Amino acid sequence: MYKLTKIVEMTESKILKMKDKVKNTKRKAIAFRILSLSLATITTIFVGMGEEHLFSQFLPLITSALLTLIVGLESYFSYQEQWSRQKLTLLKLYQLQNKLSVFGHNDEIEKNILDSFVKEYLSIWDNDLSNWEKIQSQRKELK
Repeated sequence: MYKLTKIVEMTESKILKMKDKVKNTKRKAIAFRILSLSLATITTIFVGMGEEHLFSQFLPLITSALLTLIVGLESYFSYQEQWSRQKLTLLKLYQLQNKLSVFGHNDEIEKNILDSFVKEYLSIWDNDLSNWEKIQSQRKELK
């Protein structure tokens, strides 16, 4: 008979780390999205103002250049995709945690049950890595 202590600890530890990563990446994704929308709006307003104001022809140029920079950075770092990938991994870890909570940490279980939990845990990280590699290959294709 085997105990779940180690797999429970590993799952809980990874959940704590992933929660922080998900929050951080989501914050970056939202910041880039709001910044790009704001710059696009400001550029549109400057263009709509016409040539009546001082520097009116340079302001849209500056804001559109900043917009291009922000969109390029967001595209390069893929925060939205990273956030989705991390969130999916976190949700899968929560599912595993729920399955593990059916048993007590010190309950003795059969080896095949423990193996299935370990297999699921490793599968979560294999899928996460596969998704990360997919994002990276898409980034390389854009270069």
